Amino acid sequence: VWMIATSIPSSAILSTPKIAVNTLFKPVNSIPRKYMIIVRLINESKRIKHPLAFIYKKVYTVNFYNQNDMLVSSQNVLEGDAAVAPSAEEMFVSGYRFTGEFDQNLNNVTTDLEVRGKYVKVYTVQFFNALGQLVKSATVDAGSGVQVPTEAEMTVDGYRFTGQFDKECVNVTSNMNIFGVYVKYYIVEFYNVLGELVLSQKVDEGQNATAPIAASMQVKGYRFNGEYDQPLENVTKDMKISGLYTKYYIVNIYNA
Repeated sequence: VWMIATSIPSSAILSTPKIAVNTLFKPVNSIPRKYMIIVRLINESKRIKHPLAFIYKKVYTVNFYNQNDMLVSSQNVLEGDAAVAPSAEEMFVSGYRFTGEFDQNLNNVTTDLEVRGKYVKVYTVQFFNALGQLVKSATVDAGSGVQVPTEAEMTVDGYRFTGQFDKECVNVTSNMNIFGVYVKYYIVEFYNVLGELVLSQKVDEGQNATAPIAASMQVKGYRFNGEYDQPLENVTKDMKISGLYTKYYIVNIYNA
């Protein structure tokens, strides 16, 4: 298959046989040496024949295939020219990342080519918080690691993120659902005899609350006896704890 590699003047028409520019065809006779052929042109206004040499080039077929050996693109390329690679979107294959490279050189085409894209197997890694909510989804090359979500991203009210996950995310070799490791916590608040908040703290489930220092529980007119209205051990719920006080009075004694 050959193709005209030069343009035809718009003021002229081809004599028999007529051949359109850039139209593929197989000539009846073989192309002369150096791919030259003489075609008679007729100037419409003067009706004078002008000999003109046209350069013909061999045309090759370049086929592009994806990871699944599916044909993505087929194109005809003039000898010595470069093939035009398909776009990344055209080369997309689910489960693989197209690297943008091919297994053959696309420049200076001198033969028919079967070209295949280069791919890397990828996996989807998803991170979930204590409530089962998706925090982050990442596409990871096979054998690579993945950047875990930040502590701020993993924060959930009522749970303390330990900074750990239930699976390692180094050398990924499959799709993964990864859950953060959390400890349930409760809010424990301490109040004085006037109902004023003295201390608020987060206590991990099953752990003991830490009482405020005695000095912070002091209230004028009341003696804090160092005890509370609820036990501080084995916390399993949010708690509002009040200190136990004894009201005292000041008695002034005067002599006669």
